[in-house]
Amino acid sequence: MKLDYRRITPSSADVAEVQTCFEKSFPPEERPPFEMTISWDNSSFMEIRWNGQFVGLVDVVKCRDLLYVFFLAVEESFQDQGIGSQILTDLKVRYRGKRLFLLAEEIDPKYPDIEIRKRRFAFYARNGFKPSGVFILEFGVRYEMLIENDPVTKNEFVETMTFLIGEENAKKYYSNC
Repeated sequence: MKLDYRRITPSSADVAEVQTCFEKSFPPEERPPFEMTISWDNSSFMEIRWNGQFVGLVDVVKCRDLLYVFFLAVEESFQDQGIGSQILTDLKVRYRGKRLFLLAEEIDPKYPDIEIRKRRFAFYARNGFKPSGVFILEFGVRYEMLIENDPVTKNEFVETMTFLIGEENAKKYYSNC
């Protein structure tokens, strides 16, 4: 499966389609404003197309030898077709040598969406990501860091976010994560 990746900016022709997917895929408490997200200089927010059709999005942050998969979403009508796995495979190839990591919502029966959380976690596990034992509190949501291979520390996560959003914002949002 050959996927096409194109960086999205506020002036991109397909920005509305990408924004709709972004807002449908992530609840408000788990996402910054879309316009801000696609405007960051230190991340690559990309739309993904397959045979010319929009199928999803991915946002990655490169910081030193780290690659943070900040957002990954596949359009609902294209899920369960291997597209999400292909995206992760493509990232692993493109960024070979980087330590890949991402955050997944904490799995705990107290959450009403526990089944969705389990499904996401299983998807990442099938694609080679494993729990790191590092938990991050971000805007009231508790996440576990999943890593592909080599460990990533909580301090390295904060360093990555500092690179993305600046020192002042990182101190404000991640001093107690």
